[in-house]
Amino acid sequence: MKLGIFSQPPHIQSFFAAVDFAKEHGLAGIEPYPAFEFAHPDKTTLSEAERLAAYAKENGIALPCFSAGADIVSESRRRESIEKLKRCAELAAAMGIPFLHHTVLPSLSFT
Repeated sequence: MKLGIFSQPPHIQSFFAAVDFAKEHGLAGIEPYPAFEFAHPDKTTLSEAERLAAYAKENGIALPCFSAGADIVSESRRRESIEKLKRCAELAAAMGIPFLHHTVLPSLSFT
């Protein structure tokens, strides 16, 4: 079994720092999500995602999954949430991440 992190320690303010943290602590990977560099998936460039993937690879840290919350239950937010999930999928693809995990709970969705 390999250990990775999803939730970042409070002192970490970027996924690049999360890669460093994972390497320092002998973890195998990190799981990006809509925070830090990817807080606004609709405004994040694919080049930023590619840059993170290269940095993680250089440091031997895997990016196994991209996670996001999405409120696709309520009609008022469904369309917006689906569009953001599509953008998250594009970011994941740019990082070479094979899986997009999305939680359908409204309390975990995009703000």
